[in-house]
Amino acid sequence: MARERERTWPAPGITDPAREEWSVRPELGRAVTTSRVIGTGQELWERASRDLLAWAVKTPSGFSLPPGTPVPAPGQRLTIIARLGPLRVREPAEVVDVLHRADRVALSYTTRRGHPVRGEEAFILQRAPDGTVVLTLRSVTAAAPGWRRLLFPVALLLQRVYRSRYLRALR
Repeated sequence: MARERERTWPAPGITDPAREEWSVRPELGRAVTTSRVIGTGQELWERASRDLLAWAVKTPSGFSLPPGTPVPAPGQRLTIIARLGPLRVREPAEVVDVLHRADRVALSYTTRRGHPVRGEEAFILQRAPDGTVVLTLRSVTAAAPGWRRLLFPVALLLQRVYRSRYLRALR
């Protein structure tokens, strides 16, 4: 029960990376979906799938994880560090879903108390029958409680920057 109280997001699993279609609940916050073709072929698929499950969408995009962070598993708790120039911002998170299918690999996580925003984010890698590999990002973001609420407009701007980096990370 204490674990449930620590989460700051009211609906873990809202990004549901297993589903093709995403049911957005606007009352939970700002929802964004964006996709980009990252290439084609089996070799790219295998590398990108492995990298996605090693957090390689986040790490080349300006984030770091504790050394030795294992492959994500549902319920895993970790603190992601956002690097903003000389600043380091702690982002406590919990893995919600990990998916590894022949044509779909995904990872989603939710925020925990102390994160600069409330929300959930999913990274979904999809392989089409013709071998095209597409990375899709899904996120729902709301202001964190307390004084962090004042930083929400800045957080939304930074998310745009990070999203563009995420979409380039697995190429």
